[in-house]
Amino acid sequence: MALKKFIGISGSLRVKSSNTGLLRVMQDSPTSAYTLTILDYSTLPLYDQDVEDGGNLPSVDQARAAIAMADGIIFACPEYNGYFSAALKNLIDWGTRKSNIWANKPCLIVSAGGGGGGIRACRQLTALLTDIKAHVMPDPDIHVKIFSQPPPVDGTGTVTDSTLGDKLRNAANAFASWPMP
Repeated sequence: MALKKFIGISGSLRVKSSNTGLLRVMQDSPTSAYTLTILDYSTLPLYDQDVEDGGNLPSVDQARAAIAMADGIIFACPEYNGYFSAALKNLIDWGTRKSNIWANKPCLIVSAGGGGGGIRACRQLTALLTDIKAHVMPDPDIHVKIFSQPPPVDGTGTVTDSTLGDKLRNAANAFASWPMP
């Protein structure tokens, strides 16, 4: 099996994000199946047709190129009031302009959130990605309830639960061998 190159996209821009922490576990996993680079899209402007018409900014071009060149995308999706984040929606919107970089892109979604572990946001994100022609791997059922006791992720966004770490690594390895529909 060829080494897959994945981009990790956290829906949270916080430095100490629990969702980014989920991606770091998969990024730091020693494997011959994939590499994972976490995309920093914090400087992306809000989507604006006037900005697009004036020529994309370097941050837009860089994010689009990284996503377009990836073999797959692993999303770590927080839940804000029942939905995924505005920052993530903005990135997705920039990726559909002029040409849809999400079309036929394999995607995996995991989440960390409050009481439901982000499951409602994941459902919303899955629906949007499907609408824009991405291929979402069936749910790996990783919806981390960050307020459980003991918490599986600490205040720095580091995953502290070894069972969760194993689940994340297993999901990423399964994604690397997933026969996309």
